[in-house]
Amino acid sequence: MMTRNNVHDPVLIDTVWGSVAVFGHELVSKKDLIILGECLSLPEFTIKQADHRVRSVVFRSDNRPYSSTTGRPILANCSFDAGAICINLNETFRVAVSNARDNVSVSVVASYHRNMILSFLHEIHHLAMLDGTPDNVEEAENEAEDWAWARLVQLAQTVNIEPAHFAESSFLNKKLSVLNSLDSWSHDQYNMMDNRVMYTIGLNGYFTFKGYIRLIAGGKESDPKWSKTIPTNSQDTVSKPVYVKPVPEYKLDEQVYIQVVQSAPTPQVEYEEEYPQYNNNYDDEGVTYEPIQSSPTPVQPPSQQPVVQQPPAQHSPLSENEIADIVIDIYKRCNAFIFDNCEPLKDSDLAFENPKKVSSNGIPLTELEQSIIIKMDCQDIEGRWCPTMSTVNGMLFGGVMKNTKLPYYKIFINMGAGVQKCRLLLPQNPATMESNGNYKYTAKQARAGNEILYIKEGDETIIKKNKETNKSDFYFKIVNRVFMKA
Repeated sequence: MMTRNNVHDPVLIDTVWGSVAVFGHELVSKKDLIILGECLSLPEFTIKQADHRVRSVVFRSDNRPYSSTTGRPILANCSFDAGAICINLNETFRVAVSNARDNVSVSVVASYHRNMILSFLHEIHHLAMLDGTPDNVEEAENEAEDWAWARLVQLAQTVNIEPAHFAESSFLNKKLSVLNSLDSWSHDQYNMMDNRVMYTIGLNGYFTFKGYIRLIAGGKESDPKWSKTIPTNSQDTVSKPVYVKPVPEYKLDEQVYIQVVQSAPTPQVEYEEEYPQYNNNYDDEGVTYEPIQSSPTPVQPPSQQPVVQQPPAQHSPLSENEIADIVIDIYKRCNAFIFDNCEPLKDSDLAFENPKKVSSNGIPLTELEQSIIIKMDCQDIEGRWCPTMSTVNGMLFGGVMKNTKLPYYKIFINMGAGVQKCRLLLPQNPATMESNGNYKYTAKQARAGNEILYIKEGDETIIKKNKETNKSDFYFKIVNRVFMKA
């Protein structure tokens, strides 16, 4: 578990000239660090050649470093005396957005990734080739720029430098939230990111960073230098560098869950089937939720004392943003409970070993949270459906889809002023297939161990209306504990 004391500890990248300490690694993806290692392991820097003279790299998110002459933020700089490189992530992103706006066929993610690698290489060249500030700065800059581009092309042709999903970089994921506007450019960028498109030509999208670099370099796909097949879906294919200290695992909003010893909510009615069947038709983004209405046969529940449900405690009216913050926190806790307790499976059509945990163990809610999450559709410990159960007992329960065995939460949110919303929280189905019989991309991600949860519309009336008007039912998703728009 991360603590305040070790949050600034570096990770070390092994090279033939010694380990390089990397600070600010928590801002970038592990794949970014692997690519940095590839830059430090170019043929120029083998033991028989030149020392790269890089001893440390710092990633910064506070818009530094600045130019010593203009005082403006710059992409990166280096210290000859310390053998240090500093990367300005804010400026890297700003330039990427500017590039993508000037050339709308390019993804912001592709531009950002290109700029970061070029900054790595540019500053490595300075440290390796110069002993200090050169007499002719312009000439040195041009030489470093040309070398960096040539080496980026070389790397694209020979090793896997495809970017990780943007959600794996805490900095990039946060910065991409600026694309919230409804303008067509932002809409197109969201489509490109959701489908991992690096660039487009006409109506066609192209999915590899390697292809993007080839396009800029003017290379032909048939050229043997570019046609070499390089694995693009696994970091395990990159054998170098070796990490002598692994990247710490960051868990957002860790939550201690109380093991509930009492039974889950008593059902209002008992059904002939264990619980309603669900049609689970999955699309590229996740799921569509279409309950098949079964005909309930009410029976008298076992003899017991009736539960007297008291109304939630009254609180001062909350703003829409305050309600949203509370609801998002509950989304994250539901996500964490599913992936921490339901025993996820890898490379399996069955996503979880023990999905019933969501119906047997509750997530505790405060009185304030109970006044916002007012009801839930769930199952009791016998697997019977309990529709629109109140949360006044202070626990939030879920259920299990009959066909896919996926755990889910369906919650009803009190937005105030008589407005109520319904949201369904459901993990990615690892068994979804393309029409050609291959697993869909999102299914492959889930099968590889990535944690993916969708937050979508749960009101059947709205779902039907959205279908008629061709609107999406998806609002948000949580990928590897990072909350984002769907």
